[in-house]
Amino acid sequence: MRAGGAICRDLCSACHKPAGTGIANLFPDLASSGAVESREPTTLLRVVLRGAQSVSTSGAPTSPAMPALGWQLDDAEIAAVITYVRNSWGHAAAAVSERNVRNAGARLAARSD
Repeated sequence: MRAGGAICRDLCSACHKPAGTGIANLFPDLASSGAVESREPTTLLRVVLRGAQSVSTSGAPTSPAMPALGWQLDDAEIAAVITYVRNSWGHAAAAVSERNVRNAGARLAARSD
């Protein structure tokens, strides 16, 4: 939790805020996110490893994006930060292991998209 908290403060809190509340209509609220509360960490693993981008619209032509962190963090660091997020702000979820991260990375690498 200590390592994950440090990574979250350094890489995530500018957008998702230290309290995990995000910024309305811009960056997701992790503190009340269904993906964070999910039994399976699959969505969080995909987003942290590959990033995500919202669609642009005529009213909001510049869509917000979450950068991929898979190139920047190793499996242990990714496991730590996801475990931290899944166990902060009132959440209580199973820890994410390095093996979970490695397996998710392999599944993503096998995709053709």
